[in-house]
Amino acid sequence: MVQDFNVWEGVYPTWEEAPGDEDAFDDKVWLGKVTQRAQEALNEFYSSATISPVTRIRDYILPVAASMIRSSTEGDLRVMDFGGGMAASYFPLISSLPHPENIEYHIIEGKNICSKSREILGDFKKLHFHQQLPDNSNSFDIVHAGSSIQYVEDWETLLATFIDYRPKLLVLEDLMAGDFKSFVTLQNYYGKKIRSWFLNINQIIE
Repeated sequence: MVQDFNVWEGVYPTWEEAPGDEDAFDDKVWLGKVTQRAQEALNEFYSSATISPVTRIRDYILPVAASMIRSSTEGDLRVMDFGGGMAASYFPLISSLPHPENIEYHIIEGKNICSKSREILGDFKKLHFHQQLPDNSNSFDIVHAGSSIQYVEDWETLLATFIDYRPKLLVLEDLMAGDFKSFVTLQNYYGKKIRSWFLNINQIIE
């Protein structure tokens, strides 16, 4: 018998009212999935395959965004990737631009992912992992957030922090937003319920 499965469950007006699991991103299933993707991306990067990793990311446009400003950037291209996992967007980027050694890439992630990433990806000296956002004395050419800010309760303050880094480009991808009133729902993920915003697009633009 096939049971119906819904990715999204419930509509809640506030974050506090949504009964989500606080430990979803520390769960071994989540970490295992992220680690597997990182290992596959690393193997692909080192292989002699002729298909670029950029072909696998489909709707993520970071390589295109970076190419738009690379020629006008002096020194290293500095990218901050909020919720970037184990460098999911890093390998397509460095495979797409000339002089990848001049790309400095900073990923903001949880403790477990940062620890595992340093173990697997330690050979990439310009790839850095942080558990906390850098202070605003830092600046970045690109601030990137792919499928991430909808999992943050105070997303408005987060966006304001992004702007404090004075980026030339702010790239928000795979963001649940549209012409509707903002609400919170629960994302069902291998037995965990993850709070997620569906945001009014005009709030994001403002």
